[in-house]
Amino acid sequence: MNDYVRKRWLPLIGIVLLAAIGVSPVMADNGIGDAVQVRSIASESVGAFLRVKVELMNVSAQPITAYTLRATVTPEGGRPVQGEITRDMVWVLALARLGQPVPSGSGFGPGQIAQSTVDVPITAEAALPGDSAPVLNTTAEVTMVAFADRTALGSAKAMAGLMYSRVNGADEAKEMAAVLGGLQGAGDVHAAMRELVSAAQRNVAAAAPGNAGRPLAERRLAALRTYAAPVAEHPEALAPAAKAWQARYEILNEHSSLRPVETGVVREEEEK
Repeated sequence: MNDYVRKRWLPLIGIVLLAAIGVSPVMADNGIGDAVQVRSIASESVGAFLRVKVELMNVSAQPITAYTLRATVTPEGGRPVQGEITRDMVWVLALARLGQPVPSGSGFGPGQIAQSTVDVPITAEAALPGDSAPVLNTTAEVTMVAFADRTALGSAKAMAGLMYSRVNGADEAKEMAAVLGGLQGAGDVHAAMRELVSAAQRNVAAAAPGNAGRPLAERRLAALRTYAAPVAEHPEALAPAAKAWQARYEILNEHSSLRPVETGVVREEEEK
């Protein structure tokens, strides 16, 4: 078996299969309560959503690189409605590898606080605002957490989604590092950048809507315009930018495979 497939995709395939049958290896409390705790919950009505603001604290002994947060809003006498986000902070490790400072609020090390917002769609029975609006019970829980040592706790479905996202992010970072590195050797950086964008545009145009390759071509064009083109305007920034993207690739690649950890007595619980 191809070593790349064995190391990078088999762990993801295993977790996807576990999630697909609706079963997740969950402990009595997932073990998550010993790693991250919900400190406060606040909410406000924003259009058709209830914006739930949650403050979390890392009570584990190591940095947390990602977590999935689920907010549940239950109208009095009604059915619960949920919203969910996954926040991935693994890129902070790339900054550390480069010896660069971490922006305030970006990392989630032991004892640190993280703040997240989850938008929960409000149904007609819980319409806000209004004098007759029912009382809402709002709760929040962390359903998955990933650590700096590449272990993870909680939802198999959330782990699979995180791993898939990191695999795609690693591929994009690797390509950006190569693009920026190649531009360093170009005689005319601006002309070379324009040609890269033009080639990407032609690839998008050649892929008919609905073609399986079109989304990838569109993402590549967007990445060139968003990340590479601005750097190409300042050729002196190409080398450090290429180095940063390479570090990002290495971190994402290393952390694209997670090892689920079981603590306590295992029981099977359906994914919500």
